[in-house]
Amino acid sequence: MKRFLLLLWVPVLVWSAPLTHLRLEDALVLLQERNPELVVSSFEAQLRSLDVSLVEASAWGSVDLVQTATRSNDAMNVFGFKLQSREATFQDFGFADFDSTNPNVLHVKSDDLNHPKARNHFSTAVELRVPLYTGGRRATSQHLAQTFHALSRLDTQSLLAEKILELKRSFYALSLLHDQEATLNVLLENTRTLERTAVAMHEEGYATSTDVLEVEARLAAVSRMLYDTQANARLLLHVLSFLLDQEVVSIAPSLPALQAPSALPKETLDVQKAALGTQIGSLGVKLNQASYLPTVGLLGQYGWSGKEALELSSRNDAYTVGVEFRWNLFQGGGHSIALEKAHLAHLKSQHQLSLAKQGTALAFAKLHTQLAQHDHQLQSLEAERALFERIYDHHVGRYHENLASMSDVLTKHAELLGKILEHNAAKNKRVETLLSLEKLSHGARP
Repeated sequence: MKRFLLLLWVPVLVWSAPLTHLRLEDALVLLQERNPELVVSSFEAQLRSLDVSLVEASAWGSVDLVQTATRSNDAMNVFGFKLQSREATFQDFGFADFDSTNPNVLHVKSDDLNHPKARNHFSTAVELRVPLYTGGRRATSQHLAQTFHALSRLDTQSLLAEKILELKRSFYALSLLHDQEATLNVLLENTRTLERTAVAMHEEGYATSTDVLEVEARLAAVSRMLYDTQANARLLLHVLSFLLDQEVVSIAPSLPALQAPSALPKETLDVQKAALGTQIGSLGVKLNQASYLPTVGLLGQYGWSGKEALELSSRNDAYTVGVEFRWNLFQGGGHSIALEKAHLAHLKSQHQLSLAKQGTALAFAKLHTQLAQHDHQLQSLEAERALFERIYDHHVGRYHENLASMSDVLTKHAELLGKILEHNAAKNKRVETLLSLEKLSHGARP
């Protein structure tokens, strides 16, 4: 038994094991399978799909089995019960008190008719109702349910695009933080070397104690930045763990290069959703217009009744068939108000579609402009960083030769550190712009 339970736990433990050296491609697959928000959104799409099935099912009409059991001594009920079960006699009509010799026979109040004994009555019926013509309500409702289903799937796609953006943003930010950590480690080691040099020169009388203290302060600053970088990396790993609903320990170092789309997407997800909104508005108008039209339905009933339960025989069964025509002629102006409201909603959805198209064009142009700005800025920062590294190394060499002060070296050290951080921040902004362009093109129709 213990071995059996252990075998059951093995796949659970494997599935929930922490993820190490996670590749971006594998993370994207896990995201679609395990992200809790995407799972909830997929349930919403399934619910909308069932709404479509419900509307389709209504076209088949309904069949009801109606079973009643009653007891009454009401004269109308008892008389009706007997007629319905085909058990009425002339006595039930009051003929027992009929006397042709009585000149007031028409005014005689029959006791059997007015004061009958209490009676049980059991009735079983199968009722059928089938809509034949609904003025377009059924077809419009079905189309409306299908449109809402399509809209829910686009909502899921929009949420997926947002989660992919968060996932990739975390991956690329982690990659940049790892590069920054490596750079800071090199800078930290260089600062420690500078500290050892300052201590040695102080011991030989070529440097002051202030030089050593300044280097130690700079070493503490670099150590603090390195710790902050590592803490931010751990925070991003927590974000990834939340997105994938599984602990992520580390990611693979190599990431695919991001490419910006060259052409403007014609129908982004927002445009597609706005287009479905116009369809919903148009269908809402049709649905409210249908309220002015009549409905026609087929009615059918077969049943039997009697004093005993389930008393079925050819003598007490009955059927009814017919057609029902229903046309609402007045509702206090409610139909016209609802129709006007539907017209306004449709007009609003058309403007929202136009706004979505304009917003897509604006966002695409804005992001491409930002991307060009980031590319130019990165070229400049890369050149400046290389220049500041050379200047810093030059001042360190001059300090070794006692031609420059420690303050000059640490000033160049601070400038180099600031330029490194500025360069990494510019890289991060460029990645963010590329990911935003990718999200804008997610799910777009050509």
